[in-house]
Amino acid sequence: MSTKTEPHLDGDTIDRYATGRLSEPETETVEMHLLICEACQDALQDTDDLIRAMRRVVTEPARESWWSRLRRAVGSAPAWAPAPVAAAAVLASIGIVFMWRQTPVMGVSPVSLAAMRGDNAITAVPANHLLELDLNATALEGDSFRVDIVDAGGSRLWSRAGVRPESARLRVRTEIALDAGIHWVRIYGRDDRLLREFGLQAR
Repeated sequence: MSTKTEPHLDGDTIDRYATGRLSEPETETVEMHLLICEACQDALQDTDDLIRAMRRVVTEPARESWWSRLRRAVGSAPAWAPAPVAAAAVLASIGIVFMWRQTPVMGVSPVSLAAMRGDNAITAVPANHLLELDLNATALEGDSFRVDIVDAGGSRLWSRAGVRPESARLRVRTEIALDAGIHWVRIYGRDDRLLREFGLQAR
């Protein structure tokens, strides 16, 4: 009796999943496969590492030439990618980073965030919109807070310090539009202590 082995995810699918470019049904299918496939989990980790490396290339101070930093990032390309493919993947990742930094703004959307656990912990928001955040600050001690938005990997995308509560709410407008995917809104107090976190899914 033979057992049918489910095929591995291809590199393009892993790349589009890592950058939040799959549809919701495609994302569910990929995540079901990732639950049972260690090889694809490793490939996804490699891709995530490469994207983070490329973001550092774009954002870190230019202590060395851009080309040198690019060549160094190629060295962290996924093991399954041959050299030409790795280079292409790096260039594509740069494009992804630049597209993220230049996401077109389609409007402004109000977002009220209160739930931090349970079925409503992830709030759906429109992608490519600035957000008018209205955050639950009940029981938070302090007169000024920092609000960050980070991506699914924990990389900071936006930050605003000195946000003061009004009637147990923190209200602030972002200056960036989010790409599709999971993001987290974090409230920090003194000494950069994380006080509260809310989930967002931009669609």
